[in-house]
Amino acid sequence: YLDKVDLIAGASMRFDDFMNIKYAYIQCKSVIEFGKSGTVRFFEDSYAECVTRTLGQATSIRSLCHPKVLRFLEYGEKGKKYIECLKSYLANGCNLAYTAKKMHLHRNTLTYRLERISSEIGVQLDSCDDNTLLILQLSCLLVEKAITEASVTE
Repeated sequence: YLDKVDLIAGASMRFDDFMNIKYAYIQCKSVIEFGKSGTVRFFEDSYAECVTRTLGQATSIRSLCHPKVLRFLEYGEKGKKYIECLKSYLANGCNLAYTAKKMHLHRNTLTYRLERISSEIGVQLDSCDDNTLLILQLSCLLVEKAITEASVTE
């Protein structure tokens, strides 16, 4: 029916407290505006996109990124591969074997890239604290968004 009448529906995460309906509304509004395509858009499926877009409206994306992750942008395609590699590694719980499989890379190739990344940013990825991991992961998401927006505006 939504297709017939050319409407889009947004679905928030589940809330158990009616007093939080304001947040459900904001999530629905956000996913309709920024979410992945489709007639029914679920906030959970577009969470990263909604967060990065909302942050991008509030301030400069680059101002929220780890400066060493930003430096990868200067490396061109090689830097993009490093960002993708780091993002995937962190998203997969720092599991080397699983990340290599998901990225269709040989384990040694992934290890080499992670060692290069680690030396570039000055952080031992296998032994850093949760806060640093969060900063790196968010930085990768935000830098990817900055790359995407730059390619759209060019």
